[in-house]
Amino acid sequence: MSALTKERLEDLATKKLNGTITQEEQFLLDEWLSAPTPEQNLWYGSEEEFVLKMRLLKRIHTEADIEETQIKNTIPPLRRRLYQWLSAAAVLLVMMGAVVWFGQHFNRTKTAQPVAGTDIAPGSVGAILTLSDGTTVLLDSIQDGVVASQSGARAMFGNGKLFYQLQKNASAEPVYNTITTPKARQIQLALSDGTKVWLNAGSSIRYPVVFNKKERYVEVSGEVYFEVTKNTRSPFRVSVAGRETVEVLGTSFNINAYENESVIRTTLLEGSVKVKGVAGEGILKPGEQSVSETGEGKKGFRIRAGIDVHKVVAWKEGAFDFDGASLEEIMRQLERWYDIKVIYEGKVPGMRFGGRLDRNTSLASLLKILKDAEVNFRIEGRTLIVTN
Repeated sequence: MSALTKERLEDLATKKLNGTITQEEQFLLDEWLSAPTPEQNLWYGSEEEFVLKMRLLKRIHTEADIEETQIKNTIPPLRRRLYQWLSAAAVLLVMMGAVVWFGQHFNRTKTAQPVAGTDIAPGSVGAILTLSDGTTVLLDSIQDGVVASQSGARAMFGNGKLFYQLQKNASAEPVYNTITTPKARQIQLALSDGTKVWLNAGSSIRYPVVFNKKERYVEVSGEVYFEVTKNTRSPFRVSVAGRETVEVLGTSFNINAYENESVIRTTLLEGSVKVKGVAGEGILKPGEQSVSETGEGKKGFRIRAGIDVHKVVAWKEGAFDFDGASLEEIMRQLERWYDIKVIYEGKVPGMRFGGRLDRNTSLASLLKILKDAEVNFRIEGRTLIVTN
């Protein structure tokens, strides 16, 4: 791809926006806009040029909206719907490009200069363990070793993980523990049957210290990833926020059921699960995701195929994956991981982003990236106020 100077790019952008661009110039602009890799994108290394690219997209998007508003009232309803569909498709293509660029910017700005006054540390390993008698143990600062002995099993903590060791005198009476991760905390857990569980920030799981022989039953809320130990004689059942049940034999899957999300999403990585809830039921295959709407006035259930499971479980691998995410979706993740509150002044910007970012990134560095993408905000203590 031939190099484009900033002046040449601005000239092409102006011609594109006023409708005087030639076919050859359009080809040059399209080639530059669609550059998919750092090696092909000659603008990749400059933050100033990246910001220019984002502003160009925003300008094209904004003017497309204005043009649609001016036109839609002058054409018949049937043609109007067709025009709206074509306009939406055009804008989608533009924004798909923006997703790629924002992702590139994410990948190279881990050392971005922080936004003044917003140096809030990212989340870390930690949780609150509630024992059967109501005693609570803060796992953030506890030393490695035995946490508690209950019902013939010892709760052990080591290397940032909680796990259970069965003893010979295991009781037949169910004794339950609960692990809760506050905002800005996550933890890994191994249940007494060997099942591995990861809890994202703002999540919980209630489980028996020792499972009975008929079934293995746990209750979760928030976001939880499971790698279930296979046992055909003892099905594994997960009650999801009291609104849905996931039944498995041995498999790997992720459940997202936060209260401030409008749907429950169960995503299968390996094996097979049956999802059953008030909105519907179905059996998932690997790479599929069930989506359940259970809010007031909304009941719906569907299964989506071809899911990017690596994106779904990025949090478990220590990363944010913002591919195709709206600003609101990103902000909800930041609220949970940085323990902040996000509010909006005026209309929420209709923007979508992309890319992966290490979850160890400070809030200040992440906000610097959003600021460069022309997201306007201010910080008041631990409150992030997004403005138009």
